[in-house]
Amino acid sequence: VSKLAAAYRRDYEPKHPDRWKKVVGLAIRDLEAVCGELPAERVTPRLLKAARQRMIERGLARRTTNHRIDAIQAMFPCAAAEEWVSGSVWHSIQAVRDLRPGEAHDYPPIEPAPLGSVIACVQALRHRTPMAARLIRLQAHTRMRPGEACTLRWDELDTSDPKAWIA
Repeated sequence: VSKLAAAYRRDYEPKHPDRWKKVVGLAIRDLEAVCGELPAERVTPRLLKAARQRMIERGLARRTTNHRIDAIQAMFPCAAAEEWVSGSVWHSIQAVRDLRPGEAHDYPPIEPAPLGSVIACVQALRHRTPMAARLIRLQAHTRMRPGEACTLRWDELDTSDPKAWIA
């Protein structure tokens, strides 16, 4: 498993963003803790589930655990393509499904800011950074996420109405 991880890092990881490299590194650490120096050809769904259980026992949230298991699973198609492992190993570990709600702890949902706080923020920003104030107002009226508001394009707005609506 350690050799597979090293080969994956060398040949495939440079094509991914740094955030993904960190996820892969942390995921591999848990897999190596369970598999040790076991050849990658001998990784089974049971061993992958054991690595997942180790993550849960360490207190990782369900989404984080699923993301790390996805990272481990993503190494194996590359390994099969390079003939580092057989296709049957890759295929078998794909059978390990994501954790469902309730199977590991979840972080509580992030609640929206109280409306009074949003209004105060808009008032404070209105003259100093009017664009930020407009973005916050847009989010408050449409319930858009910050990324959605920031990537909105003019052609996505219906400006034929005095009140611009998102198309």
